[in-house]
Amino acid sequence: NAGYDLQTVSRITPEDLTAIGIKKPNHRKKLKAAAEELNVGDGLPDCVPGSVEQFMGYLRLNEYIPTLVKQGYKSVDELLKISIEDLEDIGFFRLGHQKRLLLGIKKVRELKK
Repeated sequence: NAGYDLQTVSRITPEDLTAIGIKKPNHRKKLKAAAEELNVGDGLPDCVPGSVEQFMGYLRLNEYIPTLVKQGYKSVDELLKISIEDLEDIGFFRLGHQKRLLLGIKKVRELKK
């Protein structure tokens, strides 16, 4: 289980497909086209969350809250500093969960501008 949910699948890239083992370019192309036709929302926050718990809840990643808090991530601003290099050290091993968190961080950064 790579941790992809329907909203994350709808934003999947050819690189994501390669990472989860889809090696044939034609298969990646077909899957990407099918994902784009799903027509589901992105499942990302549409406002700046007030807490780590709210942020992770918006992303459907509640299971990581205790780990994040234990590692010192106590505010949304601290979460926004997470980079792709940090993910496995924090405990995000599933590619879909990594992508969902990074997309959420990007979206909230944009909302804060």
